[in-house]
Amino acid sequence: MKLLIYDRTCLRSGLTACWVAGAALYAGIGRIDAARGAASWSEALGWLTTVRPEAPIDEIQYWGHGRWGRALIDQDVLDGSALLRGHALYELL
Repeated sequence: MKLLIYDRTCLRSGLTACWVAGAALYAGIGRIDAARGAASWSEALGWLTTVRPEAPIDEIQYWGHGRWGRALIDQDVLDGSALLRGHALYELL
């Protein structure tokens, strides 16, 4: 299963609208199976656990902002520290 997460908080710049349209296009041509806009990493990762839980995930795409080693949804950071026990996102990963 191929899934797409995009940052739904980029309304002023118009990027969210572009990502919504792109997700619809990708779904229409069979490049992804499902897409979701998220306002935080906990929302995004939580959604991943609910999409056809019996099916393996083959690919996850993220459309948004970030820097090397850091993906951002709004100001919420996903980086290597999320893999450390005790991090707020650890259980979702």
